[in-house]
Amino acid sequence: MKMRDSGWFYLTSALALGTASAASAQMSSVSDGERIEDIVVTAQKREQTVQTVPIAMSAVTANDLERRSATNITDIVTKAPGVEVTTSSQGGSNAGFFIRGIGQFDFIATTDPGVGVYLDGVYIARTAGGALDLLDIERVEVLRGPQGTLFGKNAVGGAISVYTLAPDAREASGKVVARLGENYRMDVGGMVNLPIVTDQLAVRFSALTKNQRGYGRSLFDNQKTNGTDQLIMRGALRWTPSPDFYAELAGDWTHVDEQEKMAIVTAINANSFVTIPQNEFAVANGLQPYDDRFLSPGSYRNFAGFHPGNKADIWGTRLTLSWDIGGAEIKSITAYRDLTSATGLDFDASPYALGDQKVDDTQNQFSQELVLTGKAVGDRLDYAIGGYYLREKGFSGIYLPLSYAENPDGFDTYTTNDFKNRTAALFAQGTYKLTDAFSLTAGGRYSYEKKIDTIETYANKFFVDLVPPTRQSDSWKFFTWRLAMQYEFSRDLMAYASAATGFKSGGFNGRAQSVNTFLSFDQEKAITYEAGVKSRLFDRRVQLNAALFQTDYKNIQTTLNLPDPVTGVTINVVGNPADARIRGAELEGLALVGDGLTLDFSATYLDNKYRNIVAGADIDAADKLPDTPKWAVNLGGEYRFGVPLGGEDTMAAIRLDWSYKSSFYFNAQNSVYNLQKGYSLFNGRIGIGSEADGWNLAFYGKNLFDKHYATHKEDLLAFVYAIELIAPPRELGIEFTKSF
Repeated sequence: MKMRDSGWFYLTSALALGTASAASAQMSSVSDGERIEDIVVTAQKREQTVQTVPIAMSAVTANDLERRSATNITDIVTKAPGVEVTTSSQGGSNAGFFIRGIGQFDFIATTDPGVGVYLDGVYIARTAGGALDLLDIERVEVLRGPQGTLFGKNAVGGAISVYTLAPDAREASGKVVARLGENYRMDVGGMVNLPIVTDQLAVRFSALTKNQRGYGRSLFDNQKTNGTDQLIMRGALRWTPSPDFYAELAGDWTHVDEQEKMAIVTAINANSFVTIPQNEFAVANGLQPYDDRFLSPGSYRNFAGFHPGNKADIWGTRLTLSWDIGGAEIKSITAYRDLTSATGLDFDASPYALGDQKVDDTQNQFSQELVLTGKAVGDRLDYAIGGYYLREKGFSGIYLPLSYAENPDGFDTYTTNDFKNRTAALFAQGTYKLTDAFSLTAGGRYSYEKKIDTIETYANKFFVDLVPPTRQSDSWKFFTWRLAMQYEFSRDLMAYASAATGFKSGGFNGRAQSVNTFLSFDQEKAITYEAGVKSRLFDRRVQLNAALFQTDYKNIQTTLNLPDPVTGVTINVVGNPADARIRGAELEGLALVGDGLTLDFSATYLDNKYRNIVAGADIDAADKLPDTPKWAVNLGGEYRFGVPLGGEDTMAAIRLDWSYKSSFYFNAQNSVYNLQKGYSLFNGRIGIGSEADGWNLAFYGKNLFDKHYATHKEDLLAFVYAIELIAPPRELGIEFTKSF
């Protein structure tokens, strides 16, 4: 083992030094002069270019999104090294993000994400609101590794920040977009920006409707699944009475009323504590027993008879105030968000109710952040000092029948969690230039969190509370810190090394089947040691970036399916069963080859190992962390050339993207039934347009070779079955945009 660890260290050290690359890469824009342009980001609460930030990060601009026909945050963030996106067994459109092997193990509201998702600086607490649509977006920033100092709450794996375009009081503008694709896809949207008082007051509105017929179908009742029917609207009013002050009031609303996701059953245990009594009842009463006859016959076909749909209303408001007080800026972000959703999943994928899960959630949150940024000590010190407060409350109800509807005896439960959460934090970070080339960064954050949850688990067919209304409360305190040093060898070459910590708050076992199992679990902790280089070569025509890191990941939160020590019945237990060590290397680059040809690529290597496994946890030392492929590679190429059509600047563009992931598991308890084998995907786009005239017409193709792969798997054979949720099939389409 020692020899393997040493070999890994020398190999990856050679990679970092030999490539003279950068630890955090960006998918940069290309200027007319065929040089890689800078992207301005706010990863450290102040404006910097990506290449000067000593953090492993990627930034994606609006142009990058359009060139890839990206319509959702999940379409683009996986192009960044070390980032994975998964769905869940909730059945809705929620997204689970993993960065470098750290994310969220369960969708239930009593657990928190491991990757923080932010919209215009506002933290989004629940994953049901995490699948953000890319409507009128300025940029997306992906920060890899613990961000416990400046971002804090639940950014133990990293942070994803989406920034929308602000109202512009200089001139009126607008844009329309239309997209048609397979399965009757039809997306129509637009944006309008209107100055009210020139250079002082402006308003901006955008709206998008997304519609597509489902690609899944039940052979039992011929009902479609996996459809899309969404309406997204945003608006903002920005007032800039002087160069030293601005106020922006913004709001967004997403309405979802579409088909549910479909479950594909890949294996059935006809001899479990659930299926044995239920099949005995079925045979005795002339019903079909639940056995291999209900295995799903294909990737997009099953025999489901339960169709709960997927409905949600998500809205939020934000007030941002910014004052320049001379040498410093005070910024306040006040926000309120509200979520209501109703969805479900037919786990058994049959006409019977052996897993017809229904999930209803309501949640709202109020947050306030106040930050002071500026310079001091003769402009050699850049600092950020601030405070953060979050109040969250909500209700979650999960109905899960595990019996034939006709059977008066069965494991049918309705579990509710009524929760209230509070978070308060103070933070500070400073970067001091010891010389013009050498800088040191130090920061810290003190966080306090308190959670209260009242659970009730009702056995519907026994008319009894398995868990009567029971209240639990717990609190956690944590100090997170960051240390970094960076050296700028030149304007185009910078190296850095850092150590950073993060945490994910603890919570409660929201699926408890007895009072004894309704316990709190501890917070996760992570410390990452990282080194990297950021470089631009060949007169800024090549950007090559890399990072090496090791993360010590402690108190990993996860759900395990374990036998009850008294009854022997399988139950869900949430706890902190193990630690882990994660080592990795990331490489990302961009090259302007010439004559209109651009290449971009990224590669990630992750090696992870469980440590300090708690006795009885049913995790083997050979198991791997979920959603953590050892290898992930992205390669894209785009060729642009002039065409004699319309104006002189009319250009055509041909783009092809390839991505590869090696095999990985979806659950902490590794099994052949939650294993996703390695696969490749290809996307393409052919477009033509004129920047001067503001139009673009493109043909796109996603998943060009129609690869069938899973976005989520669960081995639930201890109960009844093993299931998976399948990614969309190939889609070909056409899109048109017009700016004015």
